Amino acid sequence: MYFAKRIPRKYRLLKVLDYEYFPLLKVPKKLGNLNHLKYLSFKYAYEVGEVPKSIGMLHNLETLDLRDTNVIVLPKEITKLRKLRHLLGRLLSLIQLKDGIGEMTSLQTLHKVDIDIDIDIDIDGGVEVIKELGKLKQIRVLGMCVSEKYGSILSSSLNEMQHLEKLNVRSSAFEVIDLDLILSRTRLQKLTLNVRLQKHPEWIPEL
Repeated sequence: MYFAKRIPRKYRLLKVLDYEYFPLLKVPKKLGNLNHLKYLSFKYAYEVGEVPKSIGMLHNLETLDLRDTNVIVLPKEITKLRKLRHLLGRLLSLIQLKDGIGEMTSLQTLHKVDIDIDIDIDIDGGVEVIKELGKLKQIRVLGMCVSEKYGSILSSSLNEMQHLEKLNVRSSAFEVIDLDLILSRTRLQKLTLNVRLQKHPEWIPEL
């Protein structure tokens, strides 16, 4: 358990750190000292509910797996991770990252994220986040939860993702989300829509 509380100096050169199924209650605050890390997983570490701000120091990190944890809000410092390729969560809020997520241009996987998880955030915050997502040109896999008020702006951002292969869009309230995708701009291979549709999208047969 010592390693779970503190980061011993002799482990500072670690490139892979996997806490999967580990009974971890709190992530060490000095996690950022492991600045050689490329892979970091807390998958199934159910008690973990917060990631320290020092994660922004992990400039070589390529994969961060937070699936099946209680982490919802990420520190804005995470936007400093310009080499991060895969960000996986249970249902991560992106609102607090609206001023920087568009700079994380190495991202290839972003799953699962929520635009509306904080009901106190106004619509402008959500719009800003979705516009920023359109800057992530390398995205291959995207899984997200949105509400119907973002339908048109979401379509615009998705059409900028020329390497998109797998897309999962859902609405927690099963609202109407009408997407207008230009499939010639993407490499979409798999589409999952857990939403209501007003009409059958004309672009579906092109898949």
